[in-house]
Amino acid sequence: MRHLVFCLLVSASMVPAELSVSCRDGWIVVRDGSGNELVSFKNVVFAWSPPVALFPQEAVPDLFGKTLVCSIEKDGTGRVSVSCRIARTEHGFELAFDVSAPEGVSTGGLMLNFDSEPRQVHKFGVWSVDGKGGVPYEVRESPIRRVATSESTSLWYIISGNHNWGSSFGEHLQLKEISKDQDGLRHLRGSMSFAAMPVGSTPEQVVLTLGGRKLHVSCSSSKPYSVFDIGEHPSIQLQVFSGNRSAQEDLAVIVRDWEGRILLRQAHGIQLEAFGKQVIEVPVEAATQVGIYFVDIVNSADNKLPLARTTFAAMPKYEYQHLDKSPFGLAAAFMPNDQEGKKQLYTLMKRLGVHYLRNGDNRQSAPYGIVSFMHNNVSPTRPFDPAKDTKVLETMFEQLAERQNPAWEFCNEWNMGKDDKTRPEVVANYLSWLRAIKQRRQQPGSPEFRLISMGLAGRDSAFLQEIAKQGGWELLDDIALHPGRGNVTADNTDDGWTYLGGIRATRDTMKTLGDKSLHLTEVYACTKPNSWWHDSYRQAAENLFLSLALALAEDVKTCLVYQLNDSVWHDVGGVNHLDSEYYYGLLNRDLSPKPSLLAFATATRLLDGASFKRFWQRPQTHLQALEFASPKGSLAVVYDRTDGTIQSQQSDDFVHGEPWVDTWKTRTKHRFRTKQDTVVLVDCIGRETRLPASDGFVEIELTGAPLAVLGLELD
Repeated sequence: MRHLVFCLLVSASMVPAELSVSCRDGWIVVRDGSGNELVSFKNVVFAWSPPVALFPQEAVPDLFGKTLVCSIEKDGTGRVSVSCRIARTEHGFELAFDVSAPEGVSTGGLMLNFDSEPRQVHKFGVWSVDGKGGVPYEVRESPIRRVATSESTSLWYIISGNHNWGSSFGEHLQLKEISKDQDGLRHLRGSMSFAAMPVGSTPEQVVLTLGGRKLHVSCSSSKPYSVFDIGEHPSIQLQVFSGNRSAQEDLAVIVRDWEGRILLRQAHGIQLEAFGKQVIEVPVEAATQVGIYFVDIVNSADNKLPLARTTFAAMPKYEYQHLDKSPFGLAAAFMPNDQEGKKQLYTLMKRLGVHYLRNGDNRQSAPYGIVSFMHNNVSPTRPFDPAKDTKVLETMFEQLAERQNPAWEFCNEWNMGKDDKTRPEVVANYLSWLRAIKQRRQQPGSPEFRLISMGLAGRDSAFLQEIAKQGGWELLDDIALHPGRGNVTADNTDDGWTYLGGIRATRDTMKTLGDKSLHLTEVYACTKPNSWWHDSYRQAAENLFLSLALALAEDVKTCLVYQLNDSVWHDVGGVNHLDSEYYYGLLNRDLSPKPSLLAFATATRLLDGASFKRFWQRPQTHLQALEFASPKGSLAVVYDRTDGTIQSQQSDDFVHGEPWVDTWKTRTKHRFRTKQDTVVLVDCIGRETRLPASDGFVEIELTGAPLAVLGLELD
């Protein structure tokens, strides 16, 4: 296998000279080793309260090791104090703040004001593995941003506060309460660290230096979202960086398929000076069928812990013929800011067979065949106030009209955690908004749309009944449900946090209140690593495929998968291995595909134009099926439930297997009747196998993984 290597070396002599930090005229001034000003800190603003802390006016030429006591303006209490100690660090300096403030003075929104370069936050994770084993996962490193550059030095801020609360004019100062006096005076502490690096240093080189690691490897591919056509030659690009020391390592690139077969193992010698970069192009043989491929970059001396991992996929080109009848879509996607990025994202959605988007603009999505709804939320803690909220509601209606949304899902999961005492008030608040919406809808020129209830967090008959009890059932056109699912397969019908069970229980309640269309506006396949409550990558693909088939079988109006991207809306591209919310995507954090992305596309493709016929089970066996009539012929989704629907048990030592590890214990052969000479088997990621019939029968080995089969006669 050929490979191409390009090197960019930066000499270690480019490490900048020491910084100087001084104070003059109320500013803290930072200069590089040549005396060029890098940044000047102006003041500390409390933001959520009136006080402003000002640095001293007197000149102090060298602030290292010294403490500045700030003067306080706009302090109505006379009790606020702020001091700042400046200290050297290994790579720059730290501003350590001590703040005292009485109760009633908010200290959550403090901002250190300074002018800087346009703000761009860089987020990184380091691959790690738990001591108990399991799949590797990324651990968050502090995000960073560059604030200033001189001829010799770039100055970086190591973000310790809320990374969303910043601009080119300042950064958030995160404080922690240390103590509290008897009279209520709180004493808090927080710090902000800055690092000086050679001019031209990349974010990867900076984070390497700060973390004391040798190498950082980032991966990308030659196609957006690393999705290739069948027959196309994939190319993976590795960028290898060194920090403030030279690095000489032997790396191996390993590519595996869905079965765990190693398709490529390639060695690369890395020789980098300090602050160096090496680019490696890794061409891969063209895939001849649908598939997902797992790429690990490891140190050749230790194959266990990856320096980086990514994926790429091969998918067929397919033109959907019956998209207008499809219930499938996405609950959320992180829309890029640039037009080319938006085009690539909508193109991916179209390829996946996305018909609906929970919240979007039809002026943008309609050219791709995607219907965008509107979704928003208001506070559940108070009712609609005409004086305060009429203008807010009018803005919502204007947005509906501008974006041409045919449906509006209003609010989100207010039922979560509510009991018989708290539920009536929350429902009353909700209905006060619905009545205001109804009144506004009746005005001439109001946009036409269907009003969908808030998405219920799991089955909640009591909440729906309370809506009806308070006279609100007729205010809603449709009902939305988030049918949660834990450590069970999608077809589990038990009570609790189950997918099919939640759908059917909600349907039963709706029938007693007056039937309406049901929308599944958040359907889940969470892949939090080594969590017994959540899916492995392989289980997520199996369960998502089955979830979509079951949604069509249950005749839901929409089935919207939550969500396209890993990470969360307030930390796009971020890392937090402790929070399951970061693992709901069909795409990994690096925008490469998960197996569940292929499962989504496989389900929408196979079910294009299909209609449900029946649930089927063979007596005295664990064989089950969903039978559909489709333009492709008879379609059955079959699986064997000998191993049950419980995927895992809670335990301290639970770990997930790698995605290429099939964890089903039982494999059972079943005989089926067919009128075809050959039946087509399609697994959850879309790989096809043609199985010839013999005397009108085929024998298929099944596990608990759903398998689509074209051409069976179920009896």
